[in-house]
Amino acid sequence: MSCCFFECSLVYPAEEDRDRYAEEPILGYENEVEYRKFKCTLSIAKLLSSLRRLRHCICSKGTRRSCRKCCWFTLLLILILLLVIFTVLFVILPLPFKNSIEFERSLIFHPVVDTHDAYDVSNTGGVNFTNSYLTVKSNLQIGLWNVSNRYYQTGIRPTLIHFHKEKGDRLKRQNFYRTYSQTFNVIAFDYRSYGDSSTFDLVEDGLVDDAVFLYKWVVNKTKGDIYVWGDELGAAISTHAIARLRNDAIIPTGLILQNPFTSLSELITTWYWPFGKIFSWMPWYDAFITKPLIKNGLNFNTSNYITKVDCPIFVLNSYYYGNVDELVNKVSAIAANRDPLSQGSVTVNRGYWGSENYYDQYSSPSSEIKEKAAEKKEEKKEKKERKVKGLPVVPESVLKHRKKRIQNKVAKLKSSLNRRAKVLKKRKQIFKRAEAYVREYRLKERDEVRLRREAKLRGNYYVPGDAKLAFVIRMRGINKVAPKVRKVLQLFRLLQINNGVFVKLNKATINMMRICEPYITWGYPNLKSVRELIYKRGYAKIQGRRIPITSNKIIEEKLGRCNIICMEDLVHEIFTVGPKFKYASSFLWPFKLNTPTGGWRKKTNHYVEGGDFGNREDKINELLRRMV
Repeated sequence: MSCCFFECSLVYPAEEDRDRYAEEPILGYENEVEYRKFKCTLSIAKLLSSLRRLRHCICSKGTRRSCRKCCWFTLLLILILLLVIFTVLFVILPLPFKNSIEFERSLIFHPVVDTHDAYDVSNTGGVNFTNSYLTVKSNLQIGLWNVSNRYYQTGIRPTLIHFHKEKGDRLKRQNFYRTYSQTFNVIAFDYRSYGDSSTFDLVEDGLVDDAVFLYKWVVNKTKGDIYVWGDELGAAISTHAIARLRNDAIIPTGLILQNPFTSLSELITTWYWPFGKIFSWMPWYDAFITKPLIKNGLNFNTSNYITKVDCPIFVLNSYYYGNVDELVNKVSAIAANRDPLSQGSVTVNRGYWGSENYYDQYSSPSSEIKEKAAEKKEEKKEKKERKVKGLPVVPESVLKHRKKRIQNKVAKLKSSLNRRAKVLKKRKQIFKRAEAYVREYRLKERDEVRLRREAKLRGNYYVPGDAKLAFVIRMRGINKVAPKVRKVLQLFRLLQINNGVFVKLNKATINMMRICEPYITWGYPNLKSVRELIYKRGYAKIQGRRIPITSNKIIEEKLGRCNIICMEDLVHEIFTVGPKFKYASSFLWPFKLNTPTGGWRKKTNHYVEGGDFGNREDKINELLRRMV
């Protein structure tokens, strides 16, 4: 299914409210970056003002006008202060980050938000959820909210699994879940060590293991579509989890990524973290920041796994996080490089995602909205009372069409999954065959070298076996051609100048080539020549038409009954002159080659006399290099 369904299901703000949402969280500035720059400039101005007052106080003359000595002292004081700040921020603080994994986790993860007595994560707050716990291991449970089993079993409503960001727990996102529970069967869960989940080591692999376990649990419960929504850190975890599920063929219908980032080490280099941009300019940044994150399994590299996601992707870029625009665009560009036919499309939307006020308007409506809703409810009730009793509310034809659409949708999804599984299986089979062929070719070359060396040691000469394969090229036109010669050229399918075909060498074909020898040149091609001819100049003959070989599917449809399903199978059958050589050779349209670079030497003379026609043996490979 494409991204269109969950794009339409998302809640967008009204046009008249956009300015209000844009101004409230950042005090009228364009985005959070501009607001932070303003705050930084204001702090520096206050510091300079304080130093200016200090300069007047230390002047021994007691006048408002400062002397040169005071100016130098103030400048020195500012430099010392800046040096101390630089040392503390960029030299001392990175040391515990490098040596302590607990310090890294304390900066990345923020599971504790509120600790007062009334804070109860198991309280769903009026949302139509039930609080439960999912046992991942013997000593690990994760807390989650989910709807009752009857909603899953119907399969009418899609299911939405939400991976929250690094801060807070599921209780802090009640408005979000209340809003989207109108359209989806929402599943809200907390990571390990978050909320009321069990305390456990926070590492990327562990979080991904929990996510994979939860997704498989949901797949076993529901029959409908499953969507996965990841927010910031949750985007990295969900992407990694779905990429890991690729081989299990249980991928979701769609993946929604809200403000994703390429990796945590790149996120630090933006203004998202205080002084993160300056940190990236330090020469010890990689040794103190990047390498410890990778070593401790906390880098969350989304760009490595997003290309392995085989479902449509919908990227949400929030106006409130303008400082990560570059990373969001980079993730979108990497995702767009996937194959849209087999892996799904990529859609990017920039909106007002992430504002608490934004979800409040839908989850906690004002009194006016409540009054309008009550009026509509009363109108519906009156209309229902006016209807004749016994008549169905929904016509039976509509129900039949709906049921048929659902059945078609399920059948289409199953066929899609089966087709994708077959493609993956066929791809593995092709790779295994190619490896076996390479092993066979190398073994044959080694045997030739070994036999030649053994013969040399014994004082003999090694005579290789007779060639089985020849490549024949027509080099002269149709003028003054004898009928017998013309018939032989037709049997070889050499109808034009510079046409070439593969021929199996036996007594009959050798006698035929002797008849038309003045019109052709031929020799024994090696593996490189055969592969270059088929890959570069190969065309298939299908229903009398010359069709380019653009995929293995063309070969499989025509030669599948001969156990030839890919290009390497075709090359192997031709080069080794296998039992199905006749079918493989006739499948290929006669090769149309160029005139040799530098031209022919003399067509009327034999090759052994300095001319061109006749048997060249191994020298045909050098000629093919100039003609292909």
